[in-house]
Amino acid sequence: MTVPTTSPALPPHPANTDDRLSMNRSGDDLPRSISAPEAMKFIAAGGATSVIDVRLGIEYDGEHVPGSRLIPLDRLEELLDEVRATPAPRLLLCRTGSRAEMARKTLSELSIAGLTVLEGGIEAYARAGGETEKGRAVVSIERQVRIGAGSLVVLGVALGSFVHPAFTLLAALVGGGLIFAGVTDWCGMGLMLARAPWNRSSSASPRAGAACAATVPSASAASAPSDTVQ
Repeated sequence: MTVPTTSPALPPHPANTDDRLSMNRSGDDLPRSISAPEAMKFIAAGGATSVIDVRLGIEYDGEHVPGSRLIPLDRLEELLDEVRATPAPRLLLCRTGSRAEMARKTLSELSIAGLTVLEGGIEAYARAGGETEKGRAVVSIERQVRIGAGSLVVLGVALGSFVHPAFTLLAALVGGGLIFAGVTDWCGMGLMLARAPWNRSSSASPRAGAACAATVPSASAASAPSDTVQ
């Protein structure tokens, strides 16, 4: 009597496998950015582990997308292997979108593909009803820059009035720095504050979630090959 043999059950393949293969065959390009509602569909379909949060660790602790991976903007090159380990297509986010766009440009120059930016950042995502995980309230890097710059201006004016007029140059330098930051989107004070001890994450493991499957944005947003990019 022949005993029928059964093959061992294989784990189900990711729900987006067919879509990903189709994208590889068609060669569609990933959009440079997607809206908050499109990001919500992407994450709801299982793409949270493809989300890279480029904010400060303390900002991530305050609020983040569940399952996302923390890779701060100032440590991108140091953590490049973490970026490569994130399943493509990769969704970059920050508070309002500007740092995520800087991260996209930096990673593109380092030959990392499969990148798109969440327009409006986590603020737009939360306003649209996207799920976030909140911790203790934190002061964002943008607010820290405004507080620091304002304090230096007041200090310069006060010292210039009561100690020596030359101290008013401090206020002028700060004002010039803010104008330069607005024109170039590069803020030296912000970069220095990002490295301050109080802006480091208290999380032992900055990454939340470890699933290996990534999904693609909705059909309304063009997507890029995920298996063929770094």
